[in-house]
Formats: sequence, structure tokens, C-alpha cells
Amino acid sequence: MDAADDPWLAALILSTTSLGLVMPVLKERGLTDRPYGQTLLVAAVIADFATMLLVSVYVVLRTEGLSPNVLLVLLLFGAFVTAYRVASLARRRFPGLDQMRGLSQATSQIDVRGAFAIGLVFIALAQGLGAEMILGAFLGGALITLLAGNGAADLRHKLDVFGYAFFIPIFFIMVGVRFDLSALLSSTPALLLVPLVLFLAYAIKFAASLLFRVSFSWRETLGGGALLSSRLSLIIAVSAIGLQLGSIDSATNSAIILVAIVTSTVSPLVFNRIAPAVEQVRRKFVIVGAGRSARLLAKRILEHGIEVVLVAQEPRHVATAREMALSIVEADATDPRTWDALRPETIRAVAVLLPEDEHNLEVSHVVRDIVGIERVVSRAHDATQTRLFAEMGVQMINPSMSPVVELEYLLLFPSVTSLMTDLDDEHDIIEVRLFCPELTEQPLRDLELPEAAMIVLVRRDGDVIYPRGHTRLQLGDRLTLMGPLEAVQEFARQCR
Repeated sequence: MDAADDPWLAALILSTTSLGLVMPVLKERGLTDRPYGQTLLVAAVIADFATMLLVSVYVVLRTEGLSPNVLLVLLLFGAFVTAYRVASLARRRFPGLDQMRGLSQATSQIDVRGAFAIGLVFIALAQGLGAEMILGAFLGGALITLLAGNGAADLRHKLDVFGYAFFIPIFFIMVGVRFDLSALLSSTPALLLVPLVLFLAYAIKFAASLLFRVSFSWRETLGGGALLSSRLSLIIAVSAIGLQLGSIDSATNSAIILVAIVTSTVSPLVFNRIAPAVEQVRRKFVIVGAGRSARLLAKRILEHGIEVVLVAQEPRHVATAREMALSIVEADATDPRTWDALRPETIRAVAVLLPEDEHNLEVSHVVRDIVGIERVVSRAHDATQTRLFAEMGVQMINPSMSPVVELEYLLLFPSVTSLMTDLDDEHDIIEVRLFCPELTEQPLRDLELPEAAMIVLVRRDGDVIYPRGHTRLQLGDRLTLMGPLEAVQEFARQCR
């Protein structure tokens, strides 16, 4: 019996993709934080999740027919939502629970044990409800990420160690065991099925990827179709389910495994060949206003080798900025056309430093809500305006409090404060984005960093990681570097 006898199974097999391949390929190309990469990731997640859900429904229908038991799959989602709500409520009611995170660094490794417990509970629940284990495992993993919060990156690193060192090798060993080459070679229909499934696998994804043409070029569209055609773990799992149910035979299962191997090898190569190269845009800071504070801030940022553009209309301030050789645009910051000319995709962040809070709020609204730039910092002279800035998602500084905070840190942490204020002499602190694959291949302890340069902080996918000797960097990480000026700048050049 083969997949042609069961069109529903054939449709599920051909609908799969491999998020586990799509993510690293996009990350290697530096596309994960771009609209194109985000679109491909969303498409891969939807394809994988929908396939897992439909496989669970298919198994129930195949084994029990059209019965109320199909609705039991919905209970799995109910358990997912309930577990998340209960955990969130417990965290708010019992703040002391967060202190248990300290145990995650001890021998108890409570976070890893908890992750395994959640995963096993959802796998068992899926089995008990008649759904497939892969759907339960997926929901368990999603719940782990939601509950981990700020510690998700560190937990993912620990689980990666288990996965890549233990579970994934076992998975591929079992795939090799089930790959019956003799049955495949002795079955002419199965051999003929390989090129047919390969053709359909690519044709279906390329046809679906034509939707990308609405927003992207033809090269990006075809490249996305090629990458989404990669299939690995999920297609093998679906094929194994079909073999277990008797919908396909061993030869057909081996043919599908061979298709998975070919697509997972060829598709990333085709994508890298077709997809256009990522243009490394030199991103800049924009400061709205050209008063004394704005000009001083611009000069200090320029000392870090980062482009800064001032936007102002006051003739006296514009003239002074030009005398200081600062780049300035004489335009209205509340006009969206001003920002179109500045190319928002090249702007890292915006600082709004106008003398009136009303103007700061107006410009912040235009930059955040109309232009779409997320990182906006503004100044509020009146403390009662703090709530308005916060509701807008704008980070705020209060000039009346800034000297107080600086004095506080100077009294409590004199050495650190002294270092921060004297950085322009011999030391520097900068943040860079990691685009160099050579720095991701080994733990920090084995990297040859410029002498005395240190990585003091790593920001990854919204999480903060305090690096240790065993920490491995990933492409796209934001690294906070600290050390002697020349060493830090040399390391920053390596990262790029």
C-alpha cells in the first residue's frame, strides 16, 4: 500500500516543511530581523503547526472514524491555555517563585527538570487524548518558552545541549535503522515515487510562495519557495505514522526518507544561490533638536564611529551645529516626509530633545506610530508627563532626576561611575551586532579576543545573557563590549 492510496496522508506529507532548517539558514544570512526573514519564519511555523494539528485529526479519523473523539484534540489546547494562565497567576500571587531561578544555576538545575516535566506531561496528555505526540511536544515546548520569560535564552542553550548531543543523534539513528534500502531498491513503484514526490514537494511550495510576490522581488519569492521546500523531521514523523497505521509500506517509507534527505540538503543551497545578498546598511542615530545637549550627545556618539544626524528648525541652533561640522537636516520633525527622506530602515534609534514637552510628545508620536521606528528616547521636563510617554512606548529621561541618579551612583559605586565618566580617555563601552560566523563556532573561553577586551552582556531575541566560558555566541546577537579603546574597536570590526 502506498501514499497514492491515501490522498489525505499524501497531502500531509507534501505540506510539511522544516522550521529547524529554515531558522538557522535565515540566521546565517542575517535575515531573521528583516521583513523577508520574518515572513518566511511565519510561513514555516504555520505550515508545521497546521500539519501537526491535521495529523492528529487524521489519526483519530483513520483509527476511530468520524466520532466525537476528534474534539478531544481541542482539550489539548485547553490544557495549554489553562497551564499558562495558572502559571501566570501563580507568578503574580507569589513573587517569591522567581527566586527559584537561582536554583537553575545550582546542581538541581530546576529549570531543565521543569522543562522536561512539562514536555513529558503534554506528550502523555496527547497520547491519552488520542492526538499525536508531536503535537503535544510542540505545545509543551511553546509553554516552556512562555513560562521561561527572561531566562528563555539560557534555558534554550541548556536544552540545545541535550537535544544536539543526545536526542537528535538518537532520532537520526532510528531514521537510519528504519531506512530500508533493500526494500526501496527492490520496489520499482517506490523508486519511481522518489522523483515524483520530489517534483511535487518543490512544485507545491513554489506555487504557494507566489503569494510572497505581493511584497518581495521575484528572486526573494523563488528563494523563499526553495527554502520552504526543505523537509526533515516532520515529514519523517508523518511517514512513520503512516507506516504504523498501514497506510504506506516500508519501501514507500524509505522513499519518503530519501526525499527528506535530498530536500534538506539541496533546498538551503538553492536558497543561498537564488536569494539576493543582504545589503549591510550602515545604520545611524537621529537626534531631534540641535540645542547644547543634542550637539554634545551627537559629538559623543560620533566618537564611537557611528553616524548621527540632527533634525532641527531653529536657525541659530542649525548654524551652530554646522559650525561644529555636525550632520544636520533643517526640516520639520513632525512631517512624515522628513523621515521618508532619512530612510527609516537605516535608523537605529531616535532621541527627541526639544525644549517643550508638548513638542517632544508630538514628535515621539510621529516617529513611533506613523513612521514605525521602535526605539525612541525622549526628554520630559515635567514629571507629570511621564505616563504619556510610557503609554506611547517611549523611553524617558527626566533632567531634574538625572543629576540625582548620577550622584547616587557616584556615592554607592564610585569605581564604576568613574569608569563610565572617563571612558573617552582610554576605555570604551560599545554595543555591536554579531555578523561573523567564525565567532560562533566555539565557546567564549576558546575565542581569541583582542587583549583586555571583554564581552560583558549578550542580548538575544529579547533576552539578556551574562556570558560565561561555556557560552556560545549566535549570529545576530547584540554584544556589549568593554575594555581599552583600541581593543574594543578591533573586536567590533571582527564582529562585523
